[in-house]
Amino acid sequence: MRVVFSVSLLIVMFVGQAIAVFGQALPPYISVEPSLRVGYLFGVHSFQDAFAPMDGQERYSIDLDFKMPVIMGIVDISPILLASGRLSGTTSFGAPSRSLNKSAWDASPPAPEGQNLDARGGFWSWEALGLFHVWRGEGHRFSITAGYRQENWYYSGEKTTQGNSNAWSRDDLLTSGPLLGLETSLTYPGWTSRFEILLSHFMNKNIQSSFNQPGWISGHEGKAQNGTLVEARLHGAANVTPRILVGLYGRYTIAELSGTFSMKTSGNTVGSYDTHMGESFIILGSDVTILF
Repeated sequence: MRVVFSVSLLIVMFVGQAIAVFGQALPPYISVEPSLRVGYLFGVHSFQDAFAPMDGQERYSIDLDFKMPVIMGIVDISPILLASGRLSGTTSFGAPSRSLNKSAWDASPPAPEGQNLDARGGFWSWEALGLFHVWRGEGHRFSITAGYRQENWYYSGEKTTQGNSNAWSRDDLLTSGPLLGLETSLTYPGWTSRFEILLSHFMNKNIQSSFNQPGWISGHEGKAQNGTLVEARLHGAANVTPRILVGLYGRYTIAELSGTFSMKTSGNTVGSYDTHMGESFIILGSDVTILF
């Protein structure tokens, strides 16, 4: 899946560059802005038993805290004055190894503090947005945005701190859903800025999780629907030439979802539990934009 997405991202970037190369052939009323961004992602995921038993011990919990570099390709196309479209893709690369904690429920023999593994994470996403410009003047504009996003986090861990070097785990978290938001874009001589808010109350998440030790295999499948997402984006860039801008950008995302986890241990179904799912992450980086 990651290979397929990486190829798709390269295609998006190639299309953007191809449009740039042939930009002079476009009608004068169509503007194109291909951008390349490089940044660093700080992400946190938490999955916990929504209703712990009377003894207070959670039947399932997992905490993921990762940092990784990312690269993003974006193409903005404005075919008419009142509307524009934006297609973007992001993928991580060279993520460092970090600690991943699995709950005590998964451990055999039980470990009071759970199992800690050396894990390596990854991330990819794609997004398509349409923008309707309700007001524009003197280079500025105010827009309503709507679109769709799909993103995937994945984590692979091995070598537990409890001495079982043959243990390994794999977690895949796929999130998707529609988006609705507002964007303000300001353009002044020599520089431009953009601020955007995105919201959704219809985010869906599917989780596939496994933890394997010799003689003990546990698997989990999670699903949540109609989760809430809030996201803020800020971008600023300055002209280095009349048609090339270099700038900085930031993005903060927080999401809360509720769903169910079905669990299996050594092939046997243990049960299905209500689960709370939360995530938040920040991306900070720089970009280069070409205007046509």
